[in-house]
Amino acid sequence: MTIHSFQKITLLSANPAALATFWSKTFDTASRPAGTDLYSVEGPDGINGFLIQKATPAPTGTPRARFDLNVIGRGAEVTRLVALGAKNLGEKTDGGTPYTLLTDPDGNQIGLFDQPQSL
Repeated sequence: MTIHSFQKITLLSANPAALATFWSKTFDTASRPAGTDLYSVEGPDGINGFLIQKATPAPTGTPRARFDLNVIGRGAEVTRLVALGAKNLGEKTDGGTPYTLLTDPDGNQIGLFDQPQSL
């Protein structure tokens, strides 16, 4: 069996409307209700996105998801996301590649990597 693509990624949240707002502002895209206690968020490319669904009780424990994002101007993006409600966990490395680790308001991890130079 070969997996060709994913259909949707779904995050669980105690407050899906607020988390959808955070992510739509992060990507500067739209979010919209997609059902009862369910929100759809467009991805940064305006096409691929994900869902945020209400979870009762609220998820706890180990981070449930991590978004690794390539950005231009990592420092400015860190400042912008912290202003939106993210928490900065500091500088890390992944296989020798530096990145900044943050969490969204629900504790899901965000890795901000410098956009690779085109060849």
